Amino acid sequence: NMKVKVEAQKNLLITTTSGSYVGGPTTVDLSIDKDTLVPTSCDATQPSLNWYKVKNSTGINFSSGAKGDDTTFQTASATEGDYVKTTFYIKSVGEGAESLRAAVSVMAGGGGTHIVDRAYRVLVVVDAEGASRKVYAPIAGHSTGYYTIKGVDVNDKPQMSTGTVTPDVADNVILAELEADTEYTVDVYIWCEGQDDACTSLNAVSLTPTTFQIALTVE
Repeated sequence: NMKVKVEAQKNLLITTTSGSYVGGPTTVDLSIDKDTLVPTSCDATQPSLNWYKVKNSTGINFSSGAKGDDTTFQTASATEGDYVKTTFYIKSVGEGAESLRAAVSVMAGGGGTHIVDRAYRVLVVVDAEGASRKVYAPIAGHSTGYYTIKGVDVNDKPQMSTGTVTPDVADNVILAELEADTEYTVDVYIWCEGQDDACTSLNAVSLTPTTFQIALTVE
């Protein structure tokens, strides 16, 4: 029951169909369910393999790595992966080049101490020359260790809310420079970050339908 909504706050048109901007929509609902999960690279290259095994009563040959006597408890799928991907299109209606910024908020389940939404990450990728690819992470309650991992590019300004903070688009870094009246493709990837302390089975037990709201503006 995941929902992804994108809102254009200023001088921006959004559509789910390339080239279709009739009426100038300012908000689109990109509804997603688990049937549209995109497989990760390991699933794509090795589909339907028994990746996960547990030891049974006959044991396992640890020296050779043989797994013939083990029992499969989960099979990797060729159609479902570890992240959700959705695509939409934008076009600036201002004059000249415009700076595109984004803010992300999350309305998720998980009351009490089971707050798995803190582990959510959102990557916004704009198909524009010189565009910046940023990972959006929660403002509060995140694992500080996540930010120190080499190779992870996280915004250094307020960028994502889990419902307690209202993100300000103007405070966010520039994702891309858009030429006026030019269409750009935007891909959004959503996943649970395994490096975050909140990404645990215990927290996931209380997971309820989640809505991701992405606000975009150009100036």
